[in-house]
Amino acid sequence: AVFYTNRKKYNISQKYFKSVENTRDKLKEYKFYLGKNYIYSRNPDRAIELLEKIDLPSANYLLAKAYAQKNNPDLSKDVLKKAGVKKEIYWKKAKTDVHFQDFRKNPEFVKFLDSKGQFTPQVLKKEEALQNKNSSPANSQKKIAPAEIKK
Repeated sequence: AVFYTNRKKYNISQKYFKSVENTRDKLKEYKFYLGKNYIYSRNPDRAIELLEKIDLPSANYLLAKAYAQKNNPDLSKDVLKKAGVKKEIYWKKAKTDVHFQDFRKNPEFVKFLDSKGQFTPQVLKKEEALQNKNSSPANSQKKIAPAEIKK
């Protein structure tokens, strides 16, 4: 089943996965490759069921793809960040991965990728609030003319 999944023969591999389903249901590797198969077979709901049970960076990256297929950028970013924190290569992959192409049209998502998960709309709002606070007239120091300085 893994052999056919890795060769993008998803329909064939699903038959093999079915044949070992009862004996291998609890194994991480089984869940990982079946989840991968479901993603590339455009069945994100089934993929999510399996991949949420696996705490591996590669599974998190696949899970982010599944959430992208369901057009859920928030959940996709959450698990993409989990993957990227453990293995930095996933930030680079996400910049070209076809599953995230629609999300990359959003400048906030691009900033999220570029900042390796550090950029969020909340961070932007805090930064803007700080800038506004620092540039307000109340916070600017009064300039004293040279004539006002006593010698």
